[in-house]
Amino acid sequence: MTRKFCLLLFFVFLAISNVSGQIPSWVRDAVQEAPEDVLLGIGSAKLNNSQNSMNFAEFNAKMEIARQIIYTVPIPDRVRNEYGDEITLALEFVAQELTFEFTDELKIVRRSTESDGTSWCLVSLNKAYFKKYSDMAAKIIQAW
Repeated sequence: MTRKFCLLLFFVFLAISNVSGQIPSWVRDAVQEAPEDVLLGIGSAKLNNSQNSMNFAEFNAKMEIARQIIYTVPIPDRVRNEYGDEITLALEFVAQELTFEFTDELKIVRRSTESDGTSWCLVSLNKAYFKKYSDMAAKIIQAW
C-alpha cells in the first residue's frame, strides 16, 4: 500500500475509534513525520481509571500494528471456506496472538493522557521486522 493510502486508513481508524472526538496534535504530527521504515500503531482508550486506560491504549496500538501485518498475509482457500464470514474474527485472533510476540523490536514512542481522561499510546515497529511477524502470522493461519 502506498504511504498516502496507509495514512488515510490510519485517520479513518482514529475517527472511528476516537473516544474523545479530538485527535491530539502530537498524534497527527507523529504520523506525518514518521520515517518510511517504521510501522506506527496508535491506540486510545478511556476506562474507569488512568492505568486501565493506558494499558488498553497500549494494547490497541499494538493491535493496530498487528492488523497491518496480518492483512498482508495470504489466506488459504481452505481457511476461507472453513471460517467464511467469520474470517475477520479469526484474523483478529491472529493479530491478538502477534501482540504477545512483539518483544524488544516494538518501541513505545509516546504515552499521553488528555484532560478528559482519554489515554493515547504511540508505538512503532521497524519494517525490518515485518517479515518475521508476517511469517509468524502465516504459520498460525496455516495451522488452522
